Amino acid sequence: MQRVNFIRDIAEDIRLNRNYLPKKRMRYYGLKNLRNEETRGKKEEFIGFIREQIGVYRKWQEIAEEGYRYIPRKYLIPVLNASEMYKWTADTIYKNPFIVYDRKVKPSIPRISVNIGVNAVTASNSPAEIECTAAIQNSAESSV
Repeated sequence: MQRVNFIRDIAEDIRLNRNYLPKKRMRYYGLKNLRNEETRGKKEEFIGFIREQIGVYRKWQEIAEEGYRYIPRKYLIPVLNASEMYKWTADTIYKNPFIVYDRKVKPSIPRISVNIGVNAVTASNSPAEIECTAAIQNSAESSV
């Protein structure tokens, strides 16, 4: 999840002269740095780089989720909520990587609230019910 923060905070980190994303991969995409001026001149390269980094996050997240079954139910709700909100943030940035220069991408309070409610139900259900709840959640989130 921290990788999503690194991506989301690119503009802020540039102002503070920080970079937490892999320079070797930046160079692979022909990017000298992540300053707005550099990336606007190399749009496709920047989009490819950011989407690759989101892909790394998604792979790691998928592996992490395998361990959710070991988390006691009372602790699972906040873990599920954080996970879903980071996925939402990653998906939003994936659609438009340049959004990171325009605003700090964060889910709205209503989105978080709906998600908490759905995850409260999810954490108390069996694995088969969880799949059904996930479908309901996706439907509810698209209307928020």
